[in-house]
Parts: sequence; C-alpha cells; structure tokens
Amino acid sequence: MQNFMKRVAQAGVLVTALGGCAGLGFSSGVNVSVEGANYTDDYLRFTIYSVSGKNLGIGGHVKKFSAGGTGGGVCCAVIPNPGGTIRITWKVGEDEVFHTKEVIVSGHVAENSGVHSKLIVRFFPQNEVEVEVIDNNLDPKKICARTGCFLG
Repeated sequence: MQNFMKRVAQAGVLVTALGGCAGLGFSSGVNVSVEGANYTDDYLRFTIYSVSGKNLGIGGHVKKFSAGGTGGGVCCAVIPNPGGTIRITWKVGEDEVFHTKEVIVSGHVAENSGVHSKLIVRFFPQNEVEVEVIDNNLDPKKICARTGCFLG
C-alpha cells in the first residue's frame, strides 16, 4: 500500500510539474537544481527566466575564476527539456548593467524521472553563456573530464 501511495504522489508531482510547464511557455520540462561555472575575472549574479519572462526562481552568485569560479546551488525549478530555450539574466561585478541572453538547453535528462537533474550555467568572457542539463546521479567531474568543462 505504501508503494502504491508513493507512486500516486510521484504521478501527482509529475502532472503538476508538466502542467506548470504550459504556463511557462513550454509543453514539457525537466526538474533541475542549478550551479554556475564562471570563466571570467568578475563575480556574477544570475537569474533564470522562461523565454516569456517568468522568473523561474533559480540562479545565484558565482565566484570569479581566480576564486574558484563556482556558485549557485539553488533547487529546484522546471525548465524546458534539452533543445528548448531559456533566458539568462546576469550582472557582472559591481556593474549596474544587467545582461540578458536566450540560450538553448543542451545535455541529457536524468533517466530516473523521480530524480531531478542539474543545470550547469557556464559564463565566458565577452558575455557568452551556455547551459547544460546533466543527470544528477552522474559525477560532474567525470562528465567534465570528457567534455573539458570546469567545475570546482
């Protein structure tokens, strides 16, 4: 009986998450926590939005590269599956100017639908940014060894 109730609860969470996706401008999505990787010489503060402009409630502060270049760690939000688009807004250092870019989500969704994935947001010089979804059960350092990315 407990197993049945657990499955009913999981199905309810999935239906709620997917129903919420439609309101954000995408039909299906993946539940993620977020971490940042910063390849610049400035501290960054970022927020993730749907392309329609809805704040998805995830983002964070990311240390400059010389101080470790990592940050974020906020959980959780539903974003579009890989191939979909999200909007990243970030502020560089003490600059009062916010930068905005729409980026295509790359990567792979966790195979176990009961486990959230991790969204890695990478910031590069000249205001370049990319995002990648990885399976939260995988070791990011092993993934980065294959792809050449940087995580603290």
